[in-house]
Amino acid sequence: MRIMLMAALVVVVLGCCAVLAVSFLIGGEHLNVFGPPMIAFRIFPAVILLLSVFMFWKSTGIQLAYILCLGAVPVSAYGYEILLRFTDDHAGTYWDKQEALGIPVDRRGNVEALLDMRRAGQVVYPAHIFQLAELMTGKPLAIFNTVSNSRIIFCNEAGRVVEFQSDERGYNNPAGLWHEELEIVAIGDSFTAGVCAERKDTIVGWIRRSWPATLNLGVSGAGPLMQFAIFKEYALQLKPKVLLWFFYENDLRDLTERRGNSALTDYLTNDSHSNRWIERQSEFDKTLKEVVDSGVTSGVFDYIVKSRSKVSLLVLGRLRHSLGISLRAQIPTFNPERAIAEFLDIFSKVRQESRRRGIKPVFVFLPSYQRVHGLTLPPPPIAASKEILAGLRRKGTNIIDVTPALTALLETGKDVFLYPDSHYSLPANQVVAETVVKFLRQQTNTLGISPPSTH
Repeated sequence: MRIMLMAALVVVVLGCCAVLAVSFLIGGEHLNVFGPPMIAFRIFPAVILLLSVFMFWKSTGIQLAYILCLGAVPVSAYGYEILLRFTDDHAGTYWDKQEALGIPVDRRGNVEALLDMRRAGQVVYPAHIFQLAELMTGKPLAIFNTVSNSRIIFCNEAGRVVEFQSDERGYNNPAGLWHEELEIVAIGDSFTAGVCAERKDTIVGWIRRSWPATLNLGVSGAGPLMQFAIFKEYALQLKPKVLLWFFYENDLRDLTERRGNSALTDYLTNDSHSNRWIERQSEFDKTLKEVVDSGVTSGVFDYIVKSRSKVSLLVLGRLRHSLGISLRAQIPTFNPERAIAEFLDIFSKVRQESRRRGIKPVFVFLPSYQRVHGLTLPPPPIAASKEILAGLRRKGTNIIDVTPALTALLETGKDVFLYPDSHYSLPANQVVAETVVKFLRQQTNTLGISPPSTH
């Protein structure tokens, strides 16, 4: 018994040493500030290491009690992880309710649907290729749209896989808009791109009813740095009369995570920097197709479908997410003051560049689930949004805050979100668009845009 306990202590000591070594050798900035990541990967292993060394000189009974207590930690962690998987599956719960109402539900994710269609001989591509490329290679892909003039798998939140036909540059627009004199260009993340909605039911789709010459440059997963790159590469070249910059409240987190991506920060540090995206779509298409074809033929996408959930369970994915603990080494700590200053600097450059080209920027604030539902403890990036709005108002920025309109929609008994981690519902998309259209109607002379279409 004594030998077995000593061996167990040795294993614990070596494991703690390994965790500490890895955290110091490849750990990111987020491990240097007190918080859940530092506690999980440095403080906790260090404490267990010292206690385990101390136990070498204790009696067999004390060693046994210590090992049993230590064993209770992973048992509790995995037990809570499994509990979260049953109680925190918002999509699954929503789909169950739909099926109970007799509504057919497709439970496939994007990649699973893509593989099924590819096996059936259909030529389709995912909307989130740059994210899949990062997952496959561990390196960022400096192309943020998808394959042009192609059938694109968008997403599945409501129990139905939504698709769209991409335009000449790989965005979610009707064909031909790139050759028109544009009234409006919209930039933003997945809420702007129109994830999980048919094109006509997206925010931009509703705005396009009033101003048909409206181009959607929204990209799923795009934060302020990526949006600024899209602004410089496309919007400045197209010279619309109005730029709608949609800001969803988690954008500051994305800004923090992509701070070290030189392919994006070069646009901020060098005013003349350009990769000539508007001229290189055929080159981009070739690269994007290679990424997807490689993922299909190599079995990586199959792995994502079949094994990712199991790997997530193994590494306590749900538990770590709830505690804000990431295994990705280079994610910096979210610093609200720094993120606010960086975003205000980005939008200041947007205003300056727009002014030179005769473009009128309008900032559209999209509230999160937490804000719409009045939750009292929003995550730090969401709390920082108030400072963003205050900073922009001080600069005289045109601002559309759709929070009151969405709160009013919620009070009528309609859903603003399908569930906590979903995108806006179709009624919410319409309300956001109507709020934007109302503002633009009132400012047509100031903004220099044509009167809205009556069709």
